[in-house]
Amino acid sequence: EYLDHRAFLGAWFSHRKQQEGGFSHRRFARMAGQSSPSLALEVMEGNRNLTPATADGFCRAMELSNREADFFLALVRLNQAKDPQTRNRAWARVAACREHSEGRESAVASVAYLSTWYLPAVRELSNRPGFSADPKWIAAQLRPRITPAQASKAVETLLAIGLLTDEGGALVASDAPVAPPGSLRDMAADNYHRTMTRLALAAVDTEPEGRRHYCGLTLGVPAAALPAIRQELDRCQIRVLQAAEQAGDSAEEVVQVNLQMFPMATPGRR
Repeated sequence: EYLDHRAFLGAWFSHRKQQEGGFSHRRFARMAGQSSPSLALEVMEGNRNLTPATADGFCRAMELSNREADFFLALVRLNQAKDPQTRNRAWARVAACREHSEGRESAVASVAYLSTWYLPAVRELSNRPGFSADPKWIAAQLRPRITPAQASKAVETLLAIGLLTDEGGALVASDAPVAPPGSLRDMAADNYHRTMTRLALAAVDTEPEGRRHYCGLTLGVPAAALPAIRQELDRCQIRVLQAAEQAGDSAEEVVQVNLQMFPMATPGRR
């Protein structure tokens, strides 16, 4: 049921304490082969990270089976990873676990929605007149192309998180919050922006100018102006959504709109 190794460790320790009133952090440290009696508490509170060696010791102290230890170590890598590649690999291991709780099923689907570019596209495509739930039809509509198997999995995921509903055999787009748990939210959002930016770069070469529209500014601005610029980008996104909604529900076109701001030089003196 856990997506955070610190929360799991805290729950395990509380349970052991209930079973054995005299159980202490010092005793746990000895069982884990560690000299610091406060290590487990510092890890639970987020003040210390686990090294591979200490994580293995914790698994032994908690008497985890090989399968359970593998899952715990994947959670450690997921929660502590410094780079996106390591974190995504750890998440793939966690998501692949067959023994999903309902809460983790929802988390897996939510992260997949933001990390897989064609899931939002299929959801929007369902508003097109003549939309077909046939995976071959869906796969043929998207650019770049996906496989029918990917299209089938996309529909399955969208149904699972409530962004598609089955109304008498017809798939209809619906509004549902897509909210990965806090520990996964940044990873999922970064995956979304990384993927959509790659697609925008590819479209420079693959889409004719009349089918795309790119704008860009290189600005030198006071640091104090950055919050106002962020707010203006947010307002622009809202205005784009409103314009699309006022035009109607039909989705003859499915497009991606990116609004981006990022630094191009180190901060100067203020």
